[in-house]
Amino acid sequence: MDEALGPTLEDWRADPADQDAIAGVRAGFLVLQAVAGHSRSKAVDQLARSAANLLDRLHDGTVDPTPDAVSLVAEAVSCLPGIDDDIEPEVAERFGSLVERIDAFASGLAGVPIEADAPSQRNPGDPPLLTVRHDGVRVTPGSFDASPTPTAPAPAIQAALAALADRLRFQVDRLATLADGDPDPDEIERLARRLAATADLVQRLRSVVSGP
Repeated sequence: MDEALGPTLEDWRADPADQDAIAGVRAGFLVLQAVAGHSRSKAVDQLARSAANLLDRLHDGTVDPTPDAVSLVAEAVSCLPGIDDDIEPEVAERFGSLVERIDAFASGLAGVPIEADAPSQRNPGDPPLLTVRHDGVRVTPGSFDASPTPTAPAPAIQAALAALADRLRFQVDRLATLADGDPDPDEIERLARRLAATADLVQRLRSVVSGP
C-alpha cells in the first residue's frame, strides 16, 4: 500500500491543501478497507475507516489540512503491511493507539489530554456519550473505541470504486485542460504519477473483486 500511495503522499506533503492529493490518499484507504473486509482483518479495517474518515473531513473543510494531518496519515501508511500480504493478528495492538490519535484529530481533539482514570463529571445513570462517524461507526469520546461494526465487503468495494471513479474523472479533466493550454512539464509529470497510482489501486481492487 505504501508503494501505491507514495507518490501522491509526497505531493500532499508539499502542499497539505492539495485537494486532489487528499482525494488520492482517501481512495487508497478505501481500497485498503475493501481488501481488509475481504480478508476479515478487523485491525486494518478499523485503521482504514479512521483514516478515510479523517480524509473526508479534510476534504469537506471541517478539519484544516495541516502538515500535522499529513504526518498522521503518512504514519498510518508507513505502518501498514503490504496490501497483498497476510496480515498477522498482532498488528491490532500496534494500530490501536494510532487509530485513537486519528479519531481524535478528526474530532478536533488533537492535543487534548485524555485521562483514563480522571473522575467522571457525569451522572452514573446517564447513557454513554457517543459520536457517530460518517460511516456509521460509533465512537466514545475519551477512548475512541469503535463499536464492533463489521465492514461488508460489497459496500466497501462500491465506496472504493466510487472514489477511484471520481479521481479518474478529475484527472481526465485535468488532462483536457492541459491539452487546451500551454502544458507545464512538471504538471504533466505530476499527473502521470497520480494516474499511475490510481491505476495501481484499480488493479489491487480488481484482485478483491475477482477473488483468489
